[in-house]
Amino acid sequence: MGLGFNIKKKIISRSIDKKKRTNVFDIDYADNYELDKDAAKEMNNSHYFVGFNFENDEMFYIRLGRRGGDYPDELWMVYRDKERNVFVEEFDHISKGGKIPAKVEAAEAGKKIKFIYDGFVYPAVKGSRGYTADKKQDKLSFKMEVEFEGGTEPFEFMQHLATETTANALAAEKLSNLKQFRYLQQVHYEQAGKVNGTVEIGGKMSPIRDYQVVRDHSFGPREWDNFDRYVWTIIVLENGAVYHTSLIRYPFLKELRAGFAIENGKTVSLLSSTSMDALPVTGSTPEAFKMQTQYTDGSKRNIECRLDFVVPYYFKGDFNVNEGFSDFTVDGVRGKGIAEFAFNKDSSRWTRR
Repeated sequence: MGLGFNIKKKIISRSIDKKKRTNVFDIDYADNYELDKDAAKEMNNSHYFVGFNFENDEMFYIRLGRRGGDYPDELWMVYRDKERNVFVEEFDHISKGGKIPAKVEAAEAGKKIKFIYDGFVYPAVKGSRGYTADKKQDKLSFKMEVEFEGGTEPFEFMQHLATETTANALAAEKLSNLKQFRYLQQVHYEQAGKVNGTVEIGGKMSPIRDYQVVRDHSFGPREWDNFDRYVWTIIVLENGAVYHTSLIRYPFLKELRAGFAIENGKTVSLLSSTSMDALPVTGSTPEAFKMQTQYTDGSKRNIECRLDFVVPYYFKGDFNVNEGFSDFTVDGVRGKGIAEFAFNKDSSRWTRR
């Protein structure tokens, strides 16, 4: 890409490697992190859990996002039972001072994490944008109490993503853009494992046994309107393999790639992938798409996705996130996961100018 690119990449790589040496990831601190009471409104502390039962097609997705300042906290809950009934949270935004019917506790950092939801849900109905709460029906009491048990080491993106992956993206931009990127960096890590516990809907209790789960925790600055758009996929295969790929676009950065593959107990970092510009752009999660990923060990994977159902979320009308519960294959092996496609309301920002 030219001498200028290579010089910038070398400078940026040195900067990234220095930060990795001086900012060592501390799982005990991270898993017990809480926002300060006087945290600025752009600060965020988000826990995600997504789990699948391959035997009867049950699944759930939970996100608890605590926000600083006067921003409302964010709570997403989607659960599908074995009869394929979909339920969604009563409120996806909770104003400051309101009761939050969910909490996350680190029983043993990096190994055992408890999640409790004790509130209400609505049966979901399919509309033009996907599944949303059917408030013509009565809401139902909903209690989920599960414990996540880690089966892999956490993958923290600043510490464990290949330096080359990030440097390639940043070197294609002006060096002056690095300041904005550094400001927006978060602590962000993911971990695969299993959960066990119970779910109770309208007084009827059912066990949750050995769901395959990926958890995601991030904290630091997040303003949704900073994104032009992004694609986030997490895939769990029937054989236990796990894949993550993120494609992120900011006004100052055309496309940041991040991700990993976990196979047979070995974790490798994403090196490159199909661009988001090669994927369908629909303003939501597309019905189907294909992508190829390459990893630092030289291996490649061919990924195919077919949407099962989608749940949309909105942020002050400025940004929308679409949780696409999806069926995947990776080199022909079946799996399930999330294809999250998110868009700024300004569609002119979706394609790099």
